Amino acid sequence: MPECAAGPAVLVENPDLYGRGPAPAPDNALNALWQPVLVRLYRPYDLTQFAVTLDNDILGLNGTLPGFPDVAIQFLGVNGAVRASIPVDQTQPGFRVEAGPVAGVDSILLPAGAFYDDLRLAPIPESGVWPLAAGLGMLVWAGLRRSRA
Repeated sequence: MPECAAGPAVLVENPDLYGRGPAPAPDNALNALWQPVLVRLYRPYDLTQFAVTLDNDILGLNGTLPGFPDVAIQFLGVNGAVRASIPVDQTQPGFRVEAGPVAGVDSILLPAGAFYDDLRLAPIPESGVWPLAAGLGMLVWAGLRRSRA
């Protein structure tokens, strides 16, 4: 089996230690200052929603500069093909990125140059979840009805 080169550990740190302002959420954020971060999912998902908030400073690139089209969050499929791409403005303090739906997402590439915080993913529930949710709802409804009687 061929060996794979391992990159440095992904760090979660306080952006204020780097002069990047406080983290949007308490204390720490994902450090992607020096290299992009690849968030690999357990398996491909259809996402109903994705959201992330950048650090609270004006340093970085704005994602719309000519020659810098890669300053974007990229949603990748199983074969590495870009399923969707969202420009990122790292010069706007607390810039919030929201997207959805995006189908067949295997991994998400966060561009270098910023701290990322409050990362949220919402996959489309699998078909087996709906009968379980309906059954639970019926039990709750029956319990409420019984308690009123």
